[in-house]
Amino acid sequence: MKKFLLGFVILIVFAAAALAVFLSTFDLNRYKPMITQKASQALGAPVELGRLSLAWKSGVVLRIQDLLVYTNSTPRTASAKLKEAAVYVKLGPLLNKELQVTSIVLIEPQVILVKTPDGKIGLKDANIPQTSNTSPAGASNGMAMPAPTVKIDLFQVRSGAVRFQDLTANPPLDLTVKNVDVDVKNFSLTDAFSFVMRGSLFSAKQNLQAEGMVSLPQAGKGGYVKNAVFKTDLSSLNLAETERAFPAAKSAGLEELRGILETKLDRLDLGGSGSVSVQLALENARVKLSSMKGALDNILLRAKLAGDDLKIDTLTADFAGGTLKANGVVKQFRTQALTGLTWSSKDLAIDQMMPESVNGPKLSGRLSLDLEGQAAGKDWPQISQTLSGQGQLTLKDGVLLNYNLLRTIVEKISMVPGAEEALRNNLPNIYKAKMNEPSTILQPVQVPFTVQNGQVYFNRLDLVTDFILVQGAGQIGLDKSLSMRSTVRIHQQLSQAIVSLVPQVQLILNAQGEIEMPVTIQGRLPQLSVVPDSDYIAQKLLSSEAVQNTIKGFVQNPEQGVKQFRNLLDKPAAAGESGVQNSVAGLLQAFGAEKEKK
Repeated sequence: MKKFLLGFVILIVFAAAALAVFLSTFDLNRYKPMITQKASQALGAPVELGRLSLAWKSGVVLRIQDLLVYTNSTPRTASAKLKEAAVYVKLGPLLNKELQVTSIVLIEPQVILVKTPDGKIGLKDANIPQTSNTSPAGASNGMAMPAPTVKIDLFQVRSGAVRFQDLTANPPLDLTVKNVDVDVKNFSLTDAFSFVMRGSLFSAKQNLQAEGMVSLPQAGKGGYVKNAVFKTDLSSLNLAETERAFPAAKSAGLEELRGILETKLDRLDLGGSGSVSVQLALENARVKLSSMKGALDNILLRAKLAGDDLKIDTLTADFAGGTLKANGVVKQFRTQALTGLTWSSKDLAIDQMMPESVNGPKLSGRLSLDLEGQAAGKDWPQISQTLSGQGQLTLKDGVLLNYNLLRTIVEKISMVPGAEEALRNNLPNIYKAKMNEPSTILQPVQVPFTVQNGQVYFNRLDLVTDFILVQGAGQIGLDKSLSMRSTVRIHQQLSQAIVSLVPQVQLILNAQGEIEMPVTIQGRLPQLSVVPDSDYIAQKLLSSEAVQNTIKGFVQNPEQGVKQFRNLLDKPAAAGESGVQNSVAGLLQAFGAEKEKK
């Protein structure tokens, strides 16, 4: 009995060895031309095969090496590559003429997928034939043959790459996922199966994970992907590669990007029909742009993509010591990107919003902004030129740094001959102390505004300090440029103190006894300049009694009138003197009017 068992075992071993020798010596490459022809017909594109071989490894293993699928264009470019494929087949069923595949492993496959303008996704330039409506022999009356029942216990991809080109986007999207590993259990041509995938997106390491359900297309029935979840660690993205795929990121000056982005795909029809429903979630994110000194932190985003519309349910972030909040919708986001939004930012520190600047006047404080608006465009240059809407701007703790507005105005008045010494020696100390401060403190400001084609217009702006009121209207560009025409009024008590020392200034007193002067505020935030309106001074001079008398004299006696006007210009204004004539001469000298001399 023992000899019989031993002999049987030896027989099995020799049979297995003989089978292994047969498999290793069997030349499968003799059938390669036929296999290549059938594969080319099935894919609608030329196919090349490298080496084919059989081996034994706990079953029969079919190996395919160096598979190439070419496009129809010239010169031929491979739209799919495969370094090696291993197909593991059970021996027992094979002896009974049944094919049972236990697993398939694809090594370094590379695929180029394209979404064409008609919305279909497929192999680049491949013309895969449609399923024929002609029933083969043996089929039911008028019915196409069903897909063969093929089930594989394990399907794996290792070190793959998928390049995706979306020709429906504007500009076209082109991105590649590398280092792709896929694990599928219970793979089937007819039934849905689950998958798990890992890959590298704009990164040298695997930073993309995905899982979900897939059903492959069949005759008369489209395929789909559903209940898929994709997760990406944004901190691992290579910004240079990201900017090449998304030019808008480059135009925005993206410097830093962190956070976990999760995308949930409810359903995607593989045939390109039907709408796509995707939910986006971004948590604990951080974004830093070159145009900003500070970064957006603790970003939270909840959005939904349905077809070509993107709805932003919630967007919040911490920025510049304050908070941001927004919601809205972007219609036709792939092409025109028509945006309607509601935006609210609270208590943003201005000096943390903008890059470091050179010394000079600049605005500091905390800004709050509420805006309802619309825009068109996918990047900031387009959005900034089309943004329209209305809102309100609030400034708290405002300070005009490195610029004393009161001192600037008094210095202009001090240019009246004799006024500098009088003001320096006799101006009350409370005003002298205020003039010695390096900056100007502003009271809280609220400004309603409208936005039209990227320009912010405000009809009334009140800037109030301890002794000065600035009222005006103007516009601010989204490039931070500011242009504002305004009127400066000095507090009545200070105005009277100045007039008592420099009587010439009484010419620009208003009906309330305040010094009043139009000025232009202009520049690029945070650097601003304040320029008095010399035309206003000239108009005041022309309407003065002295000038009017001179004009009348000129009409009656031109020669005498010219002599009187020259005397008016040449007469110095001594401190303490009064009279309209001295005011005219002093203000002309103070604000740079040119004298006619011979």
